[in-house]
Amino acid sequence: MSAPVVIEVIEHCWTRIEPYLDIISLISVSKSCNKLRQLVIDGGSGKLKASILEVPPYLKDDCPYGPISEHGPRLLNLVHFPSLKRLNISFPELTTRRSSTRISDENNYPLAFPLFASLVENAYNLEYLSIDVGNVIVYEDGGRPQLTYNILKSNLIHCKKLKRLVISNGGGPFTEFGKYSPTFFAAMVPVIQAGILSLESVNLECGGEPISSDYPDALYDFFMAVFSLQNLKGLAVMSIPTISGDNEGLEVMKSLLNASRSIEETLGGIPSKSLRGVRLMIIAGKSKEPLSLQLNHLLSLLSKESLTWLMMFLPHSCWNGNISALRRYILDRSSSLNVLLVDLEGYKDSSGNLLSFMQKVIKESSDTTTIKLLRMGYLAEQDDSFQALGQFVEKKETNGETTWEFGYKPDKGDTKASA
Repeated sequence: MSAPVVIEVIEHCWTRIEPYLDIISLISVSKSCNKLRQLVIDGGSGKLKASILEVPPYLKDDCPYGPISEHGPRLLNLVHFPSLKRLNISFPELTTRRSSTRISDENNYPLAFPLFASLVENAYNLEYLSIDVGNVIVYEDGGRPQLTYNILKSNLIHCKKLKRLVISNGGGPFTEFGKYSPTFFAAMVPVIQAGILSLESVNLECGGEPISSDYPDALYDFFMAVFSLQNLKGLAVMSIPTISGDNEGLEVMKSLLNASRSIEETLGGIPSKSLRGVRLMIIAGKSKEPLSLQLNHLLSLLSKESLTWLMMFLPHSCWNGNISALRRYILDRSSSLNVLLVDLEGYKDSSGNLLSFMQKVIKESSDTTTIKLLRMGYLAEQDDSFQALGQFVEKKETNGETTWEFGYKPDKGDTKASA
């Protein structure tokens, strides 16, 4: 096949090829010939018309973008932001070189963050944004990020086509997420509100404890804005504490539950008619104190006919006083859910009613429903319900403690009556 024919084929298929090319590949294409250069380079700015950009948290020594302290800004300056549809960005700390060894410098602020906050104003075709500010929020004591948060907020509001938002709001020297920034959450609330009609999915990863006492209601306001989205299809929340934390992780849970109660009381439920899936993973610290948290408002919000899967990984203390609400929810929703996965984290049901309840679930659940309840404690192996469930219950030994996992996955020819 001759070169002109190859170029013609590439031109014809370019819209399908371009999303699979990284920046280096786009640069190579732009240098191949003038005809393809017109596909790749914006004539006005001279920048790459990339629809996808990923700015990684680190690069190898031989990376063509230069030292790690410069690769973020260089990547951002290469791209024509109006062309972007998908952006995955993190902000590595600057490093210095000593005898070819990279050494972190705690006084170096991530330079790519202010540049990104400014350039994103022009990303008005952006549909997906994943932003990790873990290495940014650790500088809040010095006051450097706050102004940039406001710039980012003002510019992200212009991204009217944004459908999916992924936020990693956590930092600290001990864990991947550590603590979260209320100040950053406060800046994101107007962004969520501006996307009330366009945003379809919100995925949040954050630390379990606020890094400052500023904006104490920021996380609550954030969840209120998320629950108010008109076309919300998916929600995922994960909170991980620091290694030495005691009550960390609970602030995230409390904010989530308080927002769900307020939405139910004010709106009667979430306005979205298309919520498909919810995943909650809240890992608490070392505290074993019982919690007086009520899940009924949250479960009520999730009683949507459109919901097809629900996954909940919550501290065992969250289930105190909430098992009845979970039972009601499963029985009400088992006919329409496709997947239900609940980790009870060793919750001890001394009443023995959990097994008989699960037996009832099998009899009444849909043929398409997969139900898994993990890590339950205090089940009587000689109980009639336990023996009746048979293959659906599996005994587990973890750290010297015995727990059980219940899993029902319908198969062809499965007869619930035999359970």
